[in-house]
Amino acid sequence: MSRVNRFEYKDWKGFGSRVKRCREQINMTKERFAEEIGRSENFVAEIEKGNTSCSVHTLHKIPYSYQRPGQSPFRMP
Repeated sequence: MSRVNRFEYKDWKGFGSRVKRCREQINMTKERFAEEIGRSENFVAEIEKGNTSCSVHTLHKIPYSYQRPGQSPFRMP
């Protein structure tokens, strides 16, 4: 019998499009974003397309990558 985590996130395509939209709104390149979260550009592309999920550790880094001086990391552009 398999166990299903009822908290498993299902909408990675929607998540990826939001990540891309936020990155583009602050004029951040995919290369810079990848550096900020410590991942490769190819991995970022896969996240933005919704083709892959990411770890909690990477999820935690994403809002901080959008942060600007004096701005909360959880206030999305």
